[in-house]
Amino acid sequence: MSLIKIKSDLHQYYKLRKGPLPQILYRFDHFIGGIMMGRRAEEEKVENYQNFCISAAAEQMVSVEEKFSQQ
Repeated sequence: MSLIKIKSDLHQYYKLRKGPLPQILYRFDHFIGGIMMGRRAEEEKVENYQNFCISAAAEQMVSVEEKFSQQ
């Protein structure tokens, strides 16, 4: 069971009880938010690296084409 599902279930339970959310849920929200931000940062890092590799390969192709066109 994922942490997001657990969080959703806890929120639903306290909505049905019509009571205030306990402090643990606020801390849990903060914890989940940190995990999600960390995952997104890691995804962006991988995406940036892939884009760098693609642009580096494209630059190499252009330089090879320029060498052949000069001959």
